[in-house]
Amino acid sequence: MKLIVGLLISLFIGDNLTAQDLVVKTDGSTGYLTHTVGAKENYYSIGRIYNISPRTYAPYNNLKLETPMSIGQVVRIPLVQQNYTLESSGNATEAFVPLYYVVQEKEGLNKVAQHFGISADDLKKLNGLKADGVNIGDKLVIGYLKVLKEQSPLAANAKAGKPVVKEAVVSKQPAVVKSEPKKEDKPVVKEPEVKQEEKPVVKAPEVKKEEKPVVKQETPKVEEKKPVVNNTANTSASKEGVFMNEYFLQTNNGSNTQSAETMCGVFKSSSGWNNGKYYALMNGVERGTIVKIMVNGRAIYAKVLDAVPNVKENAGLNVLISNAAAAQLEVNEQKFNVGVMWEK
Repeated sequence: MKLIVGLLISLFIGDNLTAQDLVVKTDGSTGYLTHTVGAKENYYSIGRIYNISPRTYAPYNNLKLETPMSIGQVVRIPLVQQNYTLESSGNATEAFVPLYYVVQEKEGLNKVAQHFGISADDLKKLNGLKADGVNIGDKLVIGYLKVLKEQSPLAANAKAGKPVVKEAVVSKQPAVVKSEPKKEDKPVVKEPEVKQEEKPVVKAPEVKKEEKPVVKQETPKVEEKKPVVNNTANTSASKEGVFMNEYFLQTNNGSNTQSAETMCGVFKSSSGWNNGKYYALMNGVERGTIVKIMVNGRAIYAKVLDAVPNVKENAGLNVLISNAAAAQLEVNEQKFNVGVMWEK
């Protein structure tokens, strides 16, 4: 009996899944994808493919960042708030790749929904279902992998999910499984909270290699400003930028920061000119960190998008800031010395 069911599932998957489809597995509480490490890949390049920090997926695989991975090694990529969403659209820099799950034996619509912390109604909406019945081997869209277009090759697979779901029928064949009664299913609904945030389109070559900045551990001479910090969203752009309050929340009002003096360059961005959203590329800090950039008594607060691209024109630079940020600092040079402060 089990052999017949297994053959039916294999045949169905072969007919309906392509090599480009992202098929999700579950460990009972978390959905995940699998990735086979290729030549010249590392923790950070794999993280950019799936829009996830190495500090998130390395511990999930019981790996340490200081221990290199091997070619051919299979790692699991968990679906987390940063890269998993039920929405199929966002800002211009993002792409949304359908995620599929193949229904297994003794699974109904509610059971599948529980695997991914969503509701059965969400699952029905994603797949255009009007009834609760699903069969073994049905290919269901369970959401979307959110990636950055300029960093992930998976962005080429972004499309509207069109799952292949067979209609539930009454049959004596073992491959047909009736959905579990709703009265017995009490899933815990945990809809992911996706905070949409505008990100600039950064025209920079692909990062081939992670570099650590050579910084001097010296305290900049610029006097630190400590505004009154609260949790209310900053709706107007100050001269220092809208990320100023978030910086002091990250650094516990300036009591847990690291500082350095280093060379800085400029990249072009459409953000920051009117809304005060300044961005930076910086070596040696995690993406999303808010940093304070100081020049000649002036300061701005910028969010780090990634490391500085390892190309010839960036030689000797450990920080790049958007041209709007440079204009606010009244800097006209393409390369200049800055003081930087950030969370340890």
